[in-house]
Amino acid sequence: MDTENFEYLKKQLQSLGFSEKLFPELEQQLLSGSKEFRLHQPKEGDSNTEAVLNFKRSEKNDRAFFNTFDAKFTASDGTTKEHTFYRDKGITLQEADKLFSGESIYKQLRNQQNEPYDAKLKLVYNKEQEKFTLKHTYGKSLQKEQEQLAKGKEEKKEQKQEYRKERSAEKVIGNEKRNRSYSRSSAG
Repeated sequence: MDTENFEYLKKQLQSLGFSEKLFPELEQQLLSGSKEFRLHQPKEGDSNTEAVLNFKRSEKNDRAFFNTFDAKFTASDGTTKEHTFYRDKGITLQEADKLFSGESIYKQLRNQQNEPYDAKLKLVYNKEQEKFTLKHTYGKSLQKEQEQLAKGKEEKKEQKQEYRKERSAEKVIGNEKRNRSYSRSSAG
């Protein structure tokens, strides 16, 4: 067995949020010499997602590579959702759980020229294909969306401050009216 390959795969699995409990089975599979093999990651902790990790051995040498994981999400009502995530996207098991829950995640990905770019990822159900697809928003559209989000937060903050000023002014006016009415009743 190529111990360097084993250590590399362990680090990959750890960085993507998979359990160290998979390591003994990974080692056995590497020793077996199988051309392709799979490892099962059951649901753990608060996660609603389990995964099957897919490995394939190189045709050129004895090294195995972790390529994809098939994730299955089980909602509290018992419904399930499934999707295959490619390792090169760097999506962790916890992020897959968020995506299945309807949340978006932000990742830095690389284009074909290996240049980094920021992307917003969301899992969307494609009715025609009857499966989930990973939708990317990136580049100018993502930057515009982030700017709008920041602008919206700033506007909301300003609205809160304006509301507080108005409420404070109303209190002052209310106190003045009470003081005048108290003064009149005391004087009379």
